[in-house]
Amino acid sequence: MEILKIGHACITVKTKDVTFLVDPGKYSRGQLEVHGIDAILITHAHHDHIDPKTFPEVIKNNPDAEVYTNGTVGNVLDELHIAWKPAHDGDHFKVKGVSVSVFSQNHHSIHRDIPTIENTGFLIDKTLFHPGDDYLVPPVKVAVLAAPFAAPWGTLGGSIDYVKEIGPKTCFPIHDGMLKTYGPFHFWPQKLLPKEDITFIPLVENETLTV
Repeated sequence: MEILKIGHACITVKTKDVTFLVDPGKYSRGQLEVHGIDAILITHAHHDHIDPKTFPEVIKNNPDAEVYTNGTVGNVLDELHIAWKPAHDGDHFKVKGVSVSVFSQNHHSIHRDIPTIENTGFLIDKTLFHPGDDYLVPPVKVAVLAAPFAAPWGTLGGSIDYVKEIGPKTCFPIHDGMLKTYGPFHFWPQKLLPKEDITFIPLVENETLTV
């Protein structure tokens, strides 16, 4: 499996000759250069995970890609006249033989005065889990975790504890597009998580990880 971090929460995942694109939001631009995508997975409707202004170009560049997401994002796609397939909690589907499992719960609360929305996590090829914007723990074993480490709804400590609870072999940071420099959100996980036999890779924009 080859993982390219495009930026923020946006990644591509290549496994068994199938390529996925996850969360092409407005905090990254590299998704506009990507071609040959088989499926696009969108965790929730916030614009840093799907940008309505640029997503039609992503589809134009990948006209055969199937889009999987929840109903809230589906409403956005309907307005853009882009076809999509529903992904509900507990669903399992395959893209050209590669399995995807769906786990959902609401977006992590930012503040009691801010309504929460649907959030959908995806487990790709029984290996990589992208939780979207929540400390979502699927009831299955996860080998590689895309872990949100810098978010208005989370803390560094909460993120580290989240990774420990899941216990992957490898994890790398997502949702860090607002960070300008390498710092404690990358340093402390790299220092602490190996004590739990978890390898933390401080993956940055345009870097690739092979697992």
